[in-house]
Amino acid sequence: MANYKWNVKMLKSLSEEDIALLELVYRHRCVDEQLAHRYIYSSVAIHRNFTHNRLMELVRMHLLEPVSYGKKYPALFLTTLGVETLRNLKIGSHDDLFSDIRPAYDLKMKPQNINHQIRLNAFALEYQLAATGQLKYEYFDAKFMPRCSETMSPDGLLVFQNRLYLLEMDMGNERSSHLAVKWNNYRSFLTNRAEFYQNRKMTMLFILDGVKVTSQRRNTVLSSLSQYLLDAVDGEFEVFVDAPEILLDILTEQTLKGPGLCAAGDRARRALHALNGFSFSRAGFSTFLSSEYDSYIRKLDPERHVAVQDGKPQEFLLDYWMDGRVSVVHKIFFHNKTNFAFEQRMRRGISYMIVVPSEKWLSNVLAQCGARGMKDVYFTTAERLEKRSLPEALFQIDEVGALYHYLNYGLKERGFERRLS
Repeated sequence: MANYKWNVKMLKSLSEEDIALLELVYRHRCVDEQLAHRYIYSSVAIHRNFTHNRLMELVRMHLLEPVSYGKKYPALFLTTLGVETLRNLKIGSHDDLFSDIRPAYDLKMKPQNINHQIRLNAFALEYQLAATGQLKYEYFDAKFMPRCSETMSPDGLLVFQNRLYLLEMDMGNERSSHLAVKWNNYRSFLTNRAEFYQNRKMTMLFILDGVKVTSQRRNTVLSSLSQYLLDAVDGEFEVFVDAPEILLDILTEQTLKGPGLCAAGDRARRALHALNGFSFSRAGFSTFLSSEYDSYIRKLDPERHVAVQDGKPQEFLLDYWMDGRVSVVHKIFFHNKTNFAFEQRMRRGISYMIVVPSEKWLSNVLAQCGARGMKDVYFTTAERLEKRSLPEALFQIDEVGALYHYLNYGLKERGFERRLS
């Protein structure tokens, strides 16, 4: 490959899309024909034949090298000439990624690792497609990202002004023992962060792609995470574990659309207000509570004090838990500490209400995290709030999966409803 030299004539033969592809391959280490078409050439050609022909021409020009890895389309890596061409193209670039371009051999990887990389790149590029023109952010592959620690580095990193998103691509290959090591490495990182990551909010997106049964793998990951790292997932450091399309929706909602309730959350809010008489305010207790909540809700008596019914003040910390964020499990586990801190400051305890998508979904998540039957934490759904009045709309699930609803506002008496698997 060293016999092939960069020249101006070759450069002039490259289209804007060809140059964009070389940059994309460098930034993400490799692509295949499908990625090249969707994220580069589809803007100028509908048919894949055009993309195929352009890629074959770049291979013929010794700018790209195809590497087979057992899939229909080979992965395409930059060659030495491809890197040299990119270096000349990026002279004077203000993009730090190209200030010290790495050699081609440093971008290569073993064939058994390529499928993992291609799936990671597909996730990052799909978000890029949605975000282009809407906001500025930076993406780093593990090869280029700021150093995390000696023992851990996520697969990818999205850098926004107010939060970092750490991408972990999981294809179901890591056993429970390997996951335990991963979580312990994350704990060490969170305890002793490198300078770039200090005083920054972070979210891990644990992407389940290419696994046989997503729900089973999610259960395995949640169970392991709860055992080894749950106390650190406090919202400042957040975790989501799900399939790529779901995590892409969550990432898009959080970064492009801004805060807001989903349809079920909005239904629940309206039912709590219109049918049950609760007023809403910001949960402004950050000076003495370690966690943040979506809302603080309360009923008021005629004297504008918190109403007391059946001996219990009618006020709750409220979260809408439709997205599966793991920090809610953290708050469930440690609500006793929250309640104690609230009582020390306000001279009364406070309960925690969580709106969830469904009883069955909740039962499964709590079972995997070992969080069934936690004291003073109550659940409901939008449907229950619309069809039942409080307190019957509230429920808990005990350690063996039995669902109980409540019979009075003191939330002391409860009735068996059904058993969940």
